[in-house]
Amino acid sequence: MADNFPHREAALGSRPADLLLANCRLVNVLSGRIEEGVSIAIAGNHVVGIGTEYEGAERIDLQGQYVYPGLMDAHIHLESSKLTIPECGRAMSRCGTTAVFADPHEIANVASLEGVSYQLDTASHNERLSVYFSIPSCVPAIPDPELETFASYMGPTKLRTFFNNPWFVSLGEMMNMPGAIYGDPKVLQKLTDIEARGLRADGHAPLLSGKPLNAYIYLGISSDHESTGVAEAQEKLDRGMYLMLREGSTESNLQDLLPLVNEHNSSRILLASDDLDPIDLAERGHLDHMLRICVANGVPAIRALQMATINVATYFRLSRHGAIFPGALADLVVAPDLT
Repeated sequence: MADNFPHREAALGSRPADLLLANCRLVNVLSGRIEEGVSIAIAGNHVVGIGTEYEGAERIDLQGQYVYPGLMDAHIHLESSKLTIPECGRAMSRCGTTAVFADPHEIANVASLEGVSYQLDTASHNERLSVYFSIPSCVPAIPDPELETFASYMGPTKLRTFFNNPWFVSLGEMMNMPGAIYGDPKVLQKLTDIEARGLRADGHAPLLSGKPLNAYIYLGISSDHESTGVAEAQEKLDRGMYLMLREGSTESNLQDLLPLVNEHNSSRILLASDDLDPIDLAERGHLDHMLRICVANGVPAIRALQMATINVATYFRLSRHGAIFPGALADLVVAPDLT
């Protein structure tokens, strides 16, 4: 029988781990506390143990620096960066980002399935960044050749070609709000198929409120990144949506919406950039820039980190991401401080 747990002995401490990060302050986004003076044992590409008694073939003394999970962007269109995915990975990893959740509807709109396949191929050759994809729900955004030139139409049948690929973890933002709310059969079929696969359906619902918002959420659409005011965002939270707070190159709503964040609702709030220009990425940073805004506006550092790590992993149902625990992927950031 195949052993799916090859590092069990390293987790027990009966043999050395591959790498030991010693004498660190572990930022525990699961419990909301900082564990002082612990070591993190890593074997292969997973964390196998946390404590003080582990040994490693390689040992790095972090001298009290903080270690927190790699940052995760909950919603981004990588095409907007005008960079290849390996170049995005190189730039973003410098900022502590280890995973992004990319909606490829923009490249699909101009290059159809071939464009999405190109992104998948380049993502698979990228060592710095895990790229998870959403299945583009609205290609084209406006199915009218007089209003928009598009490469092809992606209906429910074509979208099923993505279902067996494990890198697709959600349905991309449902921009066709009228089609969803008022029962376009093809839109409803897409949502039905996604629900049957047990995947999330991401939303796109600017200014949607009241009964139309209720109908939109009833269809299984579980997130939104388009809120621009606290009242709008609060209603969406109250009705069960996850909120993605944006700080990108085209939209900047993070600071306006931060007054909404508190200890009761922060587990339903994620950070996202949506569209990010390469100059902004180079000059401001990525999710690290958003975290600095959060902390500067009074959000506790661990709560801010949760919005860029465990909350994102929980939303997309990725059980080995977003925190530091035995069995987690060893996507880690070492930092001298949390400000």
